Amino acid sequence: MKKILPVALAVLMLIPILCSCGAKEEETDLSYEQMTQIDWSQYIDIGEYSSIELDMYPDVTDEDIENEINTLLLSMGETVEVTDRAAEEGDTLDIDFVGTVDGEEFEGGSYSGYSLTLGSGTFIDGFEEGLIGAETDQTVTLNLQFPDPYRNNPDLAGKDVVFTVTVNSITETIYPEFNDAFVAENTDYSTVEEYREGTSRALEEQYHEDMVTYKSSYAYYNVYDNSTFTETYPEGLIEKFYNQYIDYYTQTAEDYDLELSDYLSDYLGATEDDLIAYAEDWSENISKQTILLLRIAQEEGLFITDDETYLEEAEAYASEQGFSSVEELEENESVDNIKLDITMTRVLNFITDNVIETGTYADGSISDSDSTQSQTDENASE
Repeated sequence: MKKILPVALAVLMLIPILCSCGAKEEETDLSYEQMTQIDWSQYIDIGEYSSIELDMYPDVTDEDIENEINTLLLSMGETVEVTDRAAEEGDTLDIDFVGTVDGEEFEGGSYSGYSLTLGSGTFIDGFEEGLIGAETDQTVTLNLQFPDPYRNNPDLAGKDVVFTVTVNSITETIYPEFNDAFVAENTDYSTVEEYREGTSRALEEQYHEDMVTYKSSYAYYNVYDNSTFTETYPEGLIEKFYNQYIDYYTQTAEDYDLELSDYLSDYLGATEDDLIAYAEDWSENISKQTILLLRIAQEEGLFITDDETYLEEAEAYASEQGFSSVEELEENESVDNIKLDITMTRVLNFITDNVIETGTYADGSISDSDSTQSQTDENASE
């Protein structure tokens, strides 16, 4: 059965689901009609949303440029074998190791030819630290203890373990110096100064493009951050989202032909208690976001109130979700959930359409696309 990922909420609020395909309506669930009748103003003191000012040209910092330089240098690193010193943090060791508990080897505790970077935190505490100072061809014995709890293997939690480790080789990565010669040889610029200036401009343009692409998200979170919630919720709202969250993962487990506990353990490294805790946190968070959007829907008259409007917008929604018709969409999702997501999309579009764009590049210019749009707007107003 096809699962629906809601257009409005999945992108902007980073949630796994709103509409849980095939989920039955629980008695505690709020219907869409009930949502249209609630006075949402009693649950939120909403921030400005009809004329949000967004700086579309975020500043580029020195740190941003340094990060670009470091990324470039990391890509140009050369790995060489170390033969004249012992292992240090940051070195990569090729090792063979055998782990024993109570004198017996255990599953997954031995390996030959493992590549380990010291300081990566890959192994349990004390393993990597114990290899600092080791030399090539040296065998080191590490007397350690597994953490408790130990999710990778609960049976080993808290137990003493002995690792016998042989260092086959040591390598390090040497990075070039960032200077004019390096810049001229490896980039489109001739000097460090030119590189910094060019990179700054490129980042300015990238940041502006990101603002254009994600303007809806920035505008939404601007409203959310400037709103105050009463910490009370309409009866049935949290339960609605809690049920959908649980139903989503229950259905996914069935799709994999697994028990829920096995799916959570095998694919998410979680337990059913974890799922309940996640569902409680998520349902409260998404309830707040729903309150905000429905408060605006109520204020601006954006609820769906007639069948004709619903069918028209549901047709576009069905196409976006990959369904051939509204009928097929409704076979996979409740009408209430479809209406709710369409309404939230309407609200997000309303917020975005009313954004007041501000800012320029550092040199005072604006992007070509903004200039063209500005001219188009001027012509349209004449």
